[in-house]
Amino acid sequence: MSLLSSDSEPEPEMPRKKLKQWSFDIKKRIVSLWDEGEDWKAAADAIQISRSTCKGWFKQVSNASGDDELNLEVLKPKKKGGSPGK
Repeated sequence: MSLLSSDSEPEPEMPRKKLKQWSFDIKKRIVSLWDEGEDWKAAADAIQISRSTCKGWFKQVSNASGDDELNLEVLKPKKKGGSPGK
């Protein structure tokens, strides 16, 4: 039996993984640890946040911040579009 046979039924699609939305407080805490030179990796691992996710937050904050202090406002959830409710 060939793997490319057109007689076989197509395999069902895997369901998409829902993205985890981290709270502003958690984001702020991880970024603050990073800014202070603390061990942010251990904190991220403890609450099972991907290191690449944390690095994305660091990049957002770095790009939006000045020399003196961090601009953590960029980590707040963005408003979603759509028609206003009645």
